[in-house]
Amino acid sequence: MLKKIANSTANGLVNNFTIANLITVCGLIIDLWNNYLIFNGVRGMFPLLLLWAVPLTDFFDGLFARRRNAETWVGCALDPIRDKVYSCSKFYFMIVSFLALLSLFPLLIPLTIIIYAVLAFLEFLLFCAGIYGTLKGYEIKANDWGKNKMGWECGIISVIWGPVFLTPSWGTSMNNLFVLVILTALPIVPIYYALKSLNGHISVFKGATK
Repeated sequence: MLKKIANSTANGLVNNFTIANLITVCGLIIDLWNNYLIFNGVRGMFPLLLLWAVPLTDFFDGLFARRRNAETWVGCALDPIRDKVYSCSKFYFMIVSFLALLSLFPLLIPLTIIIYAVLAFLEFLLFCAGIYGTLKGYEIKANDWGKNKMGWECGIISVIWGPVFLTPSWGTSMNNLFVLVILTALPIVPIYYALKSLNGHISVFKGATK
């Protein structure tokens, strides 16, 4: 019996593993590699390129899945994992980089940290909602609110924070007040999208239980 279940599970994984899913896995590996480099103090163009590569895998895996009509349950599971690892790990590094500036901006930095902590908490709730929906057998798919949220998060991380934090030799550093204000204000948009996305999942749960 156990052997039959194991074979069925293995065959399901193989049959559901497409080019799009392979791209998603590559994105997750690239992100974990990038996190390792950043955690160990590596700075420069190489970790920045890795930072940029992960959102590209998000774009291309969706492109392949839609064009080949190859959306699978494996992809639906892997895609949010890759996205959450990317965003939440970078929120951690961002908060650490903000803490280093606390003495310079004692009023702004706490607000900035709170905003990113709220965004990370909402990401956690969305991840839990996805797991809950899957276990309950509800049809949980990425909604437009969630896609917009991820787009804004990728923009904030890879276009603003990444270049400033990883390549300060470009002429702009993290202690630039204008950069900090931008990094504090922009997350309000993905927070809004995260709340709308979470509300969308809750609506699905409520509709399924009626």
